[in-house]
Amino acid sequence: MTAIKTDAPLVRETAASYKGRPLVVELHAGYMVIRRKGTKAERYALDYVAAFEAAAKIEARRQQAGR
Repeated sequence: MTAIKTDAPLVRETAASYKGRPLVVELHAGYMVIRRKGTKAERYALDYVAAFEAAAKIEARRQQAGR
């Protein structure tokens, strides 16, 4: 597993795209930043706990709908 250091984020281009541009994820020690490739102004920071809770809520809704 790649360790995330406090001095430099881990930056990866994803396979997902938005409005014709690939999405880039910057993994920082306490949060992540999601942006479109080639843009710096349109950045969205997200805490890891918030991302986990959002994913858990989506899965709970999916399970409820399947009943």
